[in-house]
Amino acid sequence: MGLLKKLFGRSSKSPEELYSRIRSMALNVRIEELGLTPDPKAPVYGVIMETGMGDAVATFLCMGDGTVSLYFSTGGGIIGAGQHADVRSACLEMLGIVNEFAEDFLRASYPVSDFPMPEDGEVFFYLLTIHGVYHQRAKEIELKERRHPFAALFNNCHVVMSEVRYAHQRMTRPN
Repeated sequence: MGLLKKLFGRSSKSPEELYSRIRSMALNVRIEELGLTPDPKAPVYGVIMETGMGDAVATFLCMGDGTVSLYFSTGGGIIGAGQHADVRSACLEMLGIVNEFAEDFLRASYPVSDFPMPEDGEVFFYLLTIHGVYHQRAKEIELKERRHPFAALFNNCHVVMSEVRYAHQRMTRPN
């Protein structure tokens, strides 16, 4: 709760400033900050997928501690979705698959220390690993048509996002 209060406790922050802060924290989180122990057999402890949509960016993140969030550069989103068992389970299952093929994913991406945002129609992947942050970019159409090495990860991220939507619908559905 302290992190959320720290981020949202001040009303003077614009949606863009809050987004920028949350995004920076997510991209720079260390494995130890998640309460996890580095494991060479499971080097990826977080996946961040960002999609350029017109003048906005949608950021989806899935962390090894079960944290799942979806938020938008223009404001809004769903933070803390990993508190729902189905969402958390889908996140951890996806990370298990990523780590099963970690060598392939890391070979198909490159280490970065700067974190640009995608333009309209682009999708960026950031893999948070015990070796640093790795990056891959693609046109969204290439991912949808399965013409890119990260197409399976794109689809798996959308499976987790579907669980986020289902959980959100269950919470907001009138009784």
